[in-house]
Amino acid sequence: MKRILNTGCLGSTGANLVDRLISTSEVTVLDDLSSGRLSSVGQHMANPKFKLFEGSVLDQLKTNEEVAGAR
Repeated sequence: MKRILNTGCLGSTGANLVDRLISTSEVTVLDDLSSGRLSSVGQHMANPKFKLFEGSVLDQLKTNEEVAGAR
């Protein structure tokens, strides 16, 4: 199964992307919660193929950790 890291997915475009990817992939989301809403992906929170981490792509250490986990 593919593992995908999606950044900034709590907006409508990113949430729609998660909706499409979750059926065939494990999806990890990295979002700083600055403009999106958790309710955008609320239906996936209990799905074991979905992981949400709060953080920014500007935080290189956090981003590297999530990229390594998505491999």
